[in-house]
Amino acid sequence: MFKDYHSMLVLDVMEHVPVHFVRYEDLLTKPQETLEGICGFLLNKKSVEGLNIQKRIKSVIEMGHKATEAYGMKLDVTAAGDKK
Repeated sequence: MFKDYHSMLVLDVMEHVPVHFVRYEDLLTKPQETLEGICGFLLNKKSVEGLNIQKRIKSVIEMGHKATEAYGMKLDVTAAGDKK
């Protein structure tokens, strides 16, 4: 019963609210195409070709794992409370 209600609710919402589905597998196997699709959806564009976001997506993907690093480790760290 809940499953039927949920399916009906999802279909009703999809008729009135724009929806874009993203599969995690697609982010792993074809990241540029998937991210361009997400950005196109958010920008309400059929394509992001030629836009700055397309260049940015490409540059971040080329960075690989480095793109997910928030910051580098500090080299000169003293323990909390150490006074010289």
